[in-house]
Amino acid sequence: MSDSIPAAAAARCIEALPDDVVAEILARVPDAVSLFRCIVVCRRWRRLVADPDFLLRRRAWPDGGGSSLVGFFVLPQKLVYDDEGYSSLAPTGEGLAFVPAPDLAGLGPGRRRRLTSFVRDDAGVLDHARPLAARDGLLLLRLPPGPGEKNSVLRMCVCNLISGRWDLLPPLEGAGLIEHGVGGYAVLTAADHGMDGLHRPADGYSSFFQVLLTGVRSNDLQVYLARFSSDSAATQAWYWKRVPELSAGPYGNRVAAVTCGIAHWVFIGTGPDGNGMQVLHVSISTGHVCATEIPYHVLPDLIQPDWSKIWLCPSIDGLPLFFYLDDNQLRIWSRQDDEDGDYTDEVWDLTQAIPLSTELGLSGIKSLSTVCIGEKSSTMLALNPDSGHPYVLHLRSRSSTMVAGWKESFNYVPAVPYEMNWSKFFMSRLGVQQ
Repeated sequence: MSDSIPAAAAARCIEALPDDVVAEILARVPDAVSLFRCIVVCRRWRRLVADPDFLLRRRAWPDGGGSSLVGFFVLPQKLVYDDEGYSSLAPTGEGLAFVPAPDLAGLGPGRRRRLTSFVRDDAGVLDHARPLAARDGLLLLRLPPGPGEKNSVLRMCVCNLISGRWDLLPPLEGAGLIEHGVGGYAVLTAADHGMDGLHRPADGYSSFFQVLLTGVRSNDLQVYLARFSSDSAATQAWYWKRVPELSAGPYGNRVAAVTCGIAHWVFIGTGPDGNGMQVLHVSISTGHVCATEIPYHVLPDLIQPDWSKIWLCPSIDGLPLFFYLDDNQLRIWSRQDDEDGDYTDEVWDLTQAIPLSTELGLSGIKSLSTVCIGEKSSTMLALNPDSGHPYVLHLRSRSSTMVAGWKESFNYVPAVPYEMNWSKFFMSRLGVQQ
């Protein structure tokens, strides 16, 4: 008699563990990637994990259930030289790559992935796409001009990395702006619109989103804002607006800082005291645009700043912060009077001054440079020019981790951080209603 027969009979005699015991075991799975693998084992495990109470009470979500940094989207590029010795950047032909964050367990250190592992693209439309911005599972990409199209035509698409679908935006023509002037981007979701009603995508679009672009047009040196919405109540056409009194920018973070339903960028403009730092504000719900001056003296200890190093970002609690990384020191200013939100008579305090080379162990002759900031995960990607190695700086814990699998060709373009709220991700994939 085979030994397998008594073993099978013994297995049938073992009573199934109660649901509450299995749920407690699943709640102790150490990381989100492993938990997602558990739900495909059997229907029972899937049902237990899909319970809203389980997802909300699970203690092991990264960052305590808030958004965490998942990785970065980058387009590998290289320097090429023409016959006269002038250099320019050209894609390496590898296509858009996703580099996992160093703290993301389960994916393996340095294991890069193609964009097509997130969304399907049998026609190769996304082969040479360039990442611009990402937010709450949406990724904004710039596509190369189509056959016969001029460089003044901007083609973009929005990928929903959770559903695996993507939508093409109408081509945008803007002579003098599209070729070189667009420097600020935002892709926004229904959650960014607050309590102004439900939003449904129009026919032909799989997701609801809004895209904002801003920059200086070269033929009149004026700042413009372009806006598009896939809302069924909108016209599905680009809307243009000129922003007076601004002359250069945006500086620092190209991706808008979003706080309290408003998108912000840093520009240089003309104010009562001459040229100075201006913050452009765009209401996400109404499209109202305004700009306010930030005098130099309101940021303590900031003298003759390099505008490219000033980054405006929201804090975890939604308040605006200024970041300035120079000489291996990261300084952070927070605004103290945010009740009215109009930037008048405000007071900014230097709340943190972090010496990166000593506290974080990142030594070198040249200063680290900011590549991008994960606003919801309170992280920063910084490049060490001496070694070419990138590091993720965890601003809350003041720790750093080198990013494995990073290639030199990634250093020529800004990276786009991808952040995720794992509990909301599980709910969306499992069809859980909150």
